Amino acid sequence: MRARDKVAQAIAERHPNVPGQLAVDVPASEDKPPKVCEFGNPRCGAVPVRFYANGHFCDDHPAGRPAPRRTAP
Repeated sequence: MRARDKVAQAIAERHPNVPGQLAVDVPASEDKPPKVCEFGNPRCGAVPVRFYANGHFCDDHPAGRPAPRRTAP
């Protein structure tokens, strides 16, 4: 067990002479507004949405399923 702990400690330590081991502070991602439903004009604007090939849509407006049409008798 001690050998494994020593190896783990050696891996965890920084080795400044090894290329590619530079520690860089990565900024957090920007806060973006949530995606909203893109159905209609004006937009539906519902949240949450799912991504489809042609945009983001809520459960009431899934992409690729047209609105039902009334058939003539």
